[in-house]
Amino acid sequence: MTPFKALLSTFALGGALLLQGCATTPAPPSTSTSTSTETRRDLASAIDSSYQAVFIESFRVDPAALPTGESPEARATATQALLQAFRDGLAERGALAAQPGPGVVTVAIVVNELNTSSPTVNVISSLVAGLPLDTGGAALRAEFFDSETHRLLGTNDVRRKATPFKIKGSFSRYGHAESILREWGRELAGRAGPCSQSGPKACASSAS
Repeated sequence: MTPFKALLSTFALGGALLLQGCATTPAPPSTSTSTSTETRRDLASAIDSSYQAVFIESFRVDPAALPTGESPEARATATQALLQAFRDGLAERGALAAQPGPGVVTVAIVVNELNTSSPTVNVISSLVAGLPLDTGGAALRAEFFDSETHRLLGTNDVRRKATPFKIKGSFSRYGHAESILREWGRELAGRAGPCSQSGPKACASSAS
């Protein structure tokens, strides 16, 4: 546990003792669930209506992005969970390709930053403050290629961090990072896939 998380846990625990038996007032609702920084290089022209689906050529997590001391099994589990979240985001909007081919854009992804959240801290802070305060995040680089010519079409650097209003995923270490990969998959599906032809509203009902 980092010094910040240890301090937050101590603060939250102390607050819980002081406020024991008292009701907490939930924070006002907000539609903002993540902060985002993205750098696009030719992405608008790379992912256009000429592409109907996305094929995942490779997906890996930089070992330096994972917490120190993670076992090989834990690393493999985290990588698989993040990949599955991204696949789910594409599949929910009908843009996941089983193989390369005409009208398919290929993507190679490296997750180069992961911020975990503490389930323990978030349980305590939810009781005290009404919100899970220890938020996670992720950063990645994606390279897009035409699956037939193998020509590099563009790159996308993404860095996102959840906010306390992102309740889902708050009670597992990589829950927020998984949500970010899933959401980004949905957004990518809006550029390549059925949503790119009929508009985001046509696919809204399929997103959870």
